[in-house]
Amino acid sequence: MSLFETGPIMMTEGIRELICLDQTAADTVRNCLEKHMSGNWGDLCDEDKQMNDDALETER
Repeated sequence: MSLFETGPIMMTEGIRELICLDQTAADTVRNCLEKHMSGNWGDLCDEDKQMNDDALETER
């Protein structure tokens, strides 16, 4: 479940080439984006996680 819209997603040419050639890499990138969009902020300090949560609240 996505908590927000990302807008355009940009990537380097190297990542574009990698995900076009390697399905596992493409799946990994997609999974990471899905986690982020669902509120899984990954390996961030508590202050940064709180800032992301606050930004979501502001958008609601």
